[in-house]
Amino acid sequence: MTARRVSSLLWLGVAVLALVTPARGGPEHKDPGECPSRCTPGATTCRGDGVSTCIESTERHCSEWSRPTRCAERETCRQNGSTASCQPRSTCSDTQSDPNNCGTCGHSCLGGACSAGVCQPVNLASGQSGPTALVVVRNRVYWLNNAWGNPAGSSVMAVGTDGTGMTTLATWGGNGSNVDPNALATDGVSLYWTNHDGMSVMRVGLDGTGFATIATNQSYPNGIASGGSHLFWATSSNAQGVVKSNLDGSGLASLSRDGAIGIATDGTSLYWTDAVTNKLTKAGLDGSNPIALASIAGVGGEGSTQSVAVGGGYVYWCDYGASSIARVGVGGAGLATIASGQNGPIAVATDGSDVYWVTYHYCRSLTAAREAAWA
Repeated sequence: MTARRVSSLLWLGVAVLALVTPARGGPEHKDPGECPSRCTPGATTCRGDGVSTCIESTERHCSEWSRPTRCAERETCRQNGSTASCQPRSTCSDTQSDPNNCGTCGHSCLGGACSAGVCQPVNLASGQSGPTALVVVRNRVYWLNNAWGNPAGSSVMAVGTDGTGMTTLATWGGNGSNVDPNALATDGVSLYWTNHDGMSVMRVGLDGTGFATIATNQSYPNGIASGGSHLFWATSSNAQGVVKSNLDGSGLASLSRDGAIGIATDGTSLYWTDAVTNKLTKAGLDGSNPIALASIAGVGGEGSTQSVAVGGGYVYWCDYGASSIARVGVGGAGLATIASGQNGPIAVATDGSDVYWVTYHYCRSLTAAREAAWA
């Protein structure tokens, strides 16, 4: 398995994980005590229009990014692999092959090449065990590894968007028993995921603390989303349908939305892929007033769409049947395919400007990508 990152397109090969735009300089972690390493000491990254350096704190046992040192007025930050520096602003004359102006002026490929206006992949992580879902929080990418025959069990992993500071946040199960993590969501503080075969919903903090099962007896749960003070997940049961709960798993309530598989929320609406209608549906947070935003192929079969993501005014989803990643505006306009020829895409995530996805087929590969310059 290999992991790749790209500025326009990022993906990881055979069970790989990719990266997106880097983040910011003094340390940002303010909590005392120990914390997981977040980057490789001495590495630098572009954050905004400045350079951040990875600083190691021996007292807190942390490696974290400093606050960015802003570039001069006529300079901009340029990324070259794991090194960033302030460089003179270049004239934007070639948006097809210039890695600093790829697809549009000022769009950097963050160390990758630019071909035909699309940033090419950069490896982020490798050797992953059946990655199935991922989310992006600030300058970290988090994903689930499935324990198919792995004695070590399933796991929740994290890596910096520059490919440094890989960390295991939680492990459970072993040799395929009550595992099969399916979909992943975050509220910016914790990670939440559905444990399909274990018929449960689980949680762990972004720092690896607070690992717990928060809901049981769920009928083979599929997609999951976090919005405000609530979680939403889709079950395989017509009786349970879409379930809503508090962040601690209390206050369970069924919204009775049959056929939902992948689900996302922007805090005001729910978006889900419907295995009955083969549509991407939008509705209120209580499941009311559903409307179809787009048609989707292969929602209900083997390898069906488990993931929907929303951010930056768009809804993204994996069209398993069409082997592509697509998007549409939250109002229904701007329908477009942003990547085709993907081998069994099942999970997608966005930070509002970049897009990542997972591909899954017989090789159980993980693919993440950063969307090019679609404004």
